[in-house]
Amino acid sequence: MLSNLIQDIASCYQRAAECGERAGTCANLEMRQFYLEREKAWLTLARSYEVAERITRKQDRKLGIFKVKKVPDWPAIGRVRNCPSCKVETTVSCNDLVLCPNCGRVVDQVVDR
Repeated sequence: MLSNLIQDIASCYQRAAECGERAGTCANLEMRQFYLEREKAWLTLARSYEVAERITRKQDRKLGIFKVKKVPDWPAIGRVRNCPSCKVETTVSCNDLVLCPNCGRVVDQVVDR
C-alpha cells in the first residue's frame, strides 16, 4: 500500500507541474485561472497523500511492522577489524564506527588485525 501512495504522490506532483506549465503559457485569462486552480488541487491532493503515508508509517511503527529496505553494501561493511581494547573481531559500519560485541566499546578509529 505504501508504494502505491508514493506513486500517487509523485503522479500528483507531476500533474501539478504540468498544470503550472500550461498556466504559464495561456494567453486566455480564464484558461490560465483554470490551470492554476488545477495545479493547486493537485498539490492539495499530493499533500493529503503525504499525510496518509506518514500516518501509515506511524501506525506500522506502533504495531511493530517495519518495512525493510534493501541497503546496498557500503564499501566499509564487511571489513573485519579488531577492537583496540579486547582484540575481539568486529565489523566496521558504513560510518566507520565500531561497536565491539564483547566489551561494548564504541570507537571511531580502529586498528588492523
